Amino acid sequence: FADRVPTTFANAITHTRASTATYVDADGVLQTAATNVPRVGHHVWNGSAWVNEGLLHESEARTNVLPYSEDFANAEWEKADSVLAAGIVAPDGTTNSKKLIANTQNVEHRIEDNLTPATGTFTDSVFVKAGELKNLVIRPVHVGATEGPTQQATFDLIVKSTSGVSENCVAQIQDFGNGWLRCSFTFSISGTITGSYQFRLQVTDNANNFVFVGDNTSGLYLFGAQREVGPTPSSYIPTAGVAQTRAADVLTIPAANL
Repeated sequence: FADRVPTTFANAITHTRASTATYVDADGVLQTAATNVPRVGHHVWNGSAWVNEGLLHESEARTNVLPYSEDFANAEWEKADSVLAAGIVAPDGTTNSKKLIANTQNVEHRIEDNLTPATGTFTDSVFVKAGELKNLVIRPVHVGATEGPTQQATFDLIVKSTSGVSENCVAQIQDFGNGWLRCSFTFSISGTITGSYQFRLQVTDNANNFVFVGDNTSGLYLFGAQREVGPTPSSYIPTAGVAQTRAADVLTIPAANL
């Protein structure tokens, strides 16, 4: 009730958020809510249908430190024995996805972004869809004078399972429908870190071999990469040249509405 008149929760609250933010609509399309607009009608895929979860509220601000979350062709992303091709319809309804393809060298095949190192707990995530290849490895790698331990997880995009998850790390899969999955990997960095700490996305062959001969055609599809400080993945924060912050959602209920 608001002033003794029946109302919805969304209409009874006062909502603020000092930035735009993403959510998923009833058709399963990633949408962007304007500054201070509540994300009402956020949906999740339950395996067979999109279910309305109501209001998406995130009380903690998060920052995507990757400068190019969708433009994998940008020189910021180094291509190691891999090539990129045009993608398919992405979770946001655009064709901004890219196909990551293994070349014909008998080596590892990957793309990576060298980021300024920091200490703490981080979560790397990316939207992925299987193509001819079905395994993605998220593998943050320390590149510097003092090398740290390898941290990684492998995601099977068909079975929707994880394997090879490093100790004290967490790998998760969120189904976004239409074959798209959001894969995330949570890890920690401690001690004195020099050099850079890569955000690395790597493909294996379908027998899960890291080193294999590709064919310049077979690959999988990528969209919306994100590195953020925190123990869980938050809503997707797109970037196009610089890091971007999604501000915290703030809800208040005026006394008259109680």
